Amino acid sequence: MTTHTDSRTRNHDALARTRTRWAALGAAVAVTLGAGGIHLTHAAPSDDDPISFHRIDPCRLHDSRPEFQIGDHDTPIGPNETRVFDAWGTNGDCTIPSDALAIAVNAIGIEATEPTFLTLHADTATLEPPNASNLNVVPGQPPTPNFAIVPLDSTGRFAMYNAFGDVDTVIDVVGYTSITPLDDRFAHVAAAGQGAAGFVGDDPLTVTSTELDIPEGVDGYLLVNSSVNVVDQSAGDRIRCSISEFDDVHATAQLQEWFSPGSPAGGGQLSGTRLFTPEFVPDAVYLVCDHEGASAPGTFNNAMITAAFLPSAPGG
Repeated sequence: MTTHTDSRTRNHDALARTRTRWAALGAAVAVTLGAGGIHLTHAAPSDDDPISFHRIDPCRLHDSRPEFQIGDHDTPIGPNETRVFDAWGTNGDCTIPSDALAIAVNAIGIEATEPTFLTLHADTATLEPPNASNLNVVPGQPPTPNFAIVPLDSTGRFAMYNAFGDVDTVIDVVGYTSITPLDDRFAHVAAAGQGAAGFVGDDPLTVTSTELDIPEGVDGYLLVNSSVNVVDQSAGDRIRCSISEFDDVHATAQLQEWFSPGSPAGGGQLSGTRLFTPEFVPDAVYLVCDHEGASAPGTFNNAMITAAFLPSAPGG
């Protein structure tokens, strides 16, 4: 595992501008011959190369807290810093095979000194993060986790970028994607968007939803990502949003909570990901939000929900 600090200055208006967070599932693995022998490299997957998801026992790849250190880092990641991690092979408490295209992780931010966001991505060459965030952390909040699918580069590595202040980080791996022959099975993707919407009284609000076309008789995982902007939120109000298989339940904050501490014109973006296991794959998914603490909780716009069905690999 190696560390890189990006010294380039970026004009980040980060937490004020809209950021989306759909991580690519990765690229296909190809074997090439060179002067040094056999090398594994990534190539763009074709329609003939379906991607499968492999669930593993959760393992900790990285923990920067000195008293719990796992991996090479025992200090918080600093402002405008990028760290690069190895995923293939044995790193920390994890062992990931070299055919993995992407890893499924719970990323956690702890004790941030400033409001910040962290981005996990595959550009370990230029260290330039995409215009996206995987984790939003503010000082004083409890350890903040979020689920993400993180694509790997051609050597099985990925990068983590921090925008502002110092923050301890933890990365737990729960699975990975790879190319596996699956007969006629393949990933089905659905997406839905929504314009402006607002709460009516204290009832939960279904901001957007999408129906799914899952192939019959095929076991697999459903990966759902969603994001929504909150605008004109009242001071002191707390908004929770969830990716749910039901459209009439109160949210359980599977997306990150948004709390407006001051300005009555406050707002921000909520984003998150949920993985449905084969025994619980629904026919439709909903972005459901509720609130507490204010009579004028604000409105939503630019909501998006994206779902991808990943067939299980044979025997896994």
